Amino acid sequence: MSLDVKKVLEDNNVTLDEVLEWGKKRYPSYIGNMKALVTLYLKQKGINVIGKKGTLLSRADVPMIEKFSEAKIGGKYQIKALLLEELENWSFKYCPNCKKTVKGKVEVCPDCGKATIDKYGWRYLFADEEGTFTVVQFSLNPKDELKEGEYVLRGRVVDEASVNKNLERGEKVLVIFDYESVEETEKESIKKLRTFFTISPRTKVVDLQEFIRNEKIGMTVEEVCQKIGAKIEGDEVVKI
Repeated sequence: MSLDVKKVLEDNNVTLDEVLEWGKKRYPSYIGNMKALVTLYLKQKGINVIGKKGTLLSRADVPMIEKFSEAKIGGKYQIKALLLEELENWSFKYCPNCKKTVKGKVEVCPDCGKATIDKYGWRYLFADEEGTFTVVQFSLNPKDELKEGEYVLRGRVVDEASVNKNLERGEKVLVIFDYESVEETEKESIKKLRTFFTISPRTKVVDLQEFIRNEKIGMTVEEVCQKIGAKIEGDEVVKI
């Protein structure tokens, strides 16, 4: 498994200490295998960094689109969208060995004889800047459903009939493998910025730009000033 641990942690705003603390409690015997611990830690947070062939799924490899109408079936995309409504939710049995859904509420897979697990699904209606589209989410945790708000969604576009056999073919939906709350991401960014300006209430514009870039804060210097109450004076940014 090829996994750049440092890059993955930075991309997902997770520290090594967080993973180590979690790993010591959950899987102490594997504390020497950081690639495995990082993979599992992010997975339980709803972030899958491993593709079907065991390759790293980098956010940079998932193109950002503004309109869902631009997406093509079979493609992977990320899109910022607003949750309008949860349309339905359901649970089903899944065989982790065969990697497929098992019919009925059976505890043992009829094909391989291995124990099945419970898996949960949700179907949502989201809005982009021009219209609405359907999003499907799967998880092992029944409490992982999305709440109201704006999200950056990452997933694969499929024909809806492939995830719900009762529906006609033709409508495309986004099956998400990763997501982040825009509101929560912004709160975390504001927290980092307030700490930055507490240490240095007057800073060079170029230094703030470097901080924004290193911390992966999706704002311009002007937007930062609006959010935290600062102003630009020449080549400096001053906290008011």
